[in-house]
Amino acid sequence: FTPRPPFLTPYPLLPADGTVIEGEGSTVLLSWTAAGDLPDNTFYVVFLTAEGGETHTYWTQATSYRLPAEARPPRLTAYTWYVVVMEKLGVDEKGIFYGHPLSSPGPARTFRWR
Repeated sequence: FTPRPPFLTPYPLLPADGTVIEGEGSTVLLSWTAAGDLPDNTFYVVFLTAEGGETHTYWTQATSYRLPAEARPPRLTAYTWYVVVMEKLGVDEKGIFYGHPLSSPGPARTFRWR
């Protein structure tokens, strides 16, 4: 018997894998399936990695996250992203949340943005 994580795996919905997003002022809306009712200290954490290797994390209790237009790269850049449900344990000295996973990571998807 293998214990299951307490929350369902969040599966990416949009943008579709391989989508190219272009245009002045364009933004990217990442969305995924719900993993269940999240308590106050539990979040969806989006892991977003640019093709150069730089990774950002975004913590939200919603099932979507809009990347701001000012984050749009100057040239066409590929991004890979996935979502994990995590319990927030605290905030480090730089003001960044940290915690531990409560779900399996969802499958990774890619999109290109400029």
